Amino acid sequence: MKRIHFIIVIAFSAMFLSAFRANAQTRFYLGGDAGINLVGTFDEDNHVASLMLSPELGFQIGKKWMIGSKLTFNAMTSSKDKVSVTVGNTTISSDEALLVVGINPYVRYKCLDVRRCGFWLEGSAEFNKMLTSDDDIGATTVGLSVVPMLTYEPTKHIVLYSSLNLLSFGCTYTIVDTSDSTVPNEFYNVGFNVNASNIVKLGDISVGLLYKF
Repeated sequence: MKRIHFIIVIAFSAMFLSAFRANAQTRFYLGGDAGINLVGTFDEDNHVASLMLSPELGFQIGKKWMIGSKLTFNAMTSSKDKVSVTVGNTTISSDEALLVVGINPYVRYKCLDVRRCGFWLEGSAEFNKMLTSDDDIGATTVGLSVVPMLTYEPTKHIVLYSSLNLLSFGCTYTIVDTSDSTVPNEFYNVGFNVNASNIVKLGDISVGLLYKF
């Protein structure tokens, strides 16, 4: 596990230094999302509440590079029903509360620039930790992925971006901490996909927004 973390740090440090040498102009940007959700019934004292924060911040270096990170904080509580999240091939549940925290550093390189539109490749790492209030089960996930992206800049301060289904590569490794002998302790997933017939699906389009200072 320490070797995996060391390789990730070295790889992103090398790309970071290379980007700074090639480009002098840098601009800070900020984005992300947040949400509060409450689900309940009128006839019973039963409710599920969740709080989600996912800020994104980084630097655009010149016109070709973006280096930043997404942070994840997701807390869920329930008065009666269990709250759960799926990790690897198992579902982690809690009778009281569940917390997910994570960091997702990334590097983006612009391969093609057509007026205000850009085609990027994003290489990212992830580290997520799942905890339950009763400490019966928890999980840690680390991974790497590469995906293509499209961006559109309507103004000099605003960037709209979306991922493409054209191709993707990803690998994740999950460790589950539990005393239940029926639950596997380790999972791994490695995948490479090329999809020329389903590059964009209307029902799955997700567009993000970044504000550049």
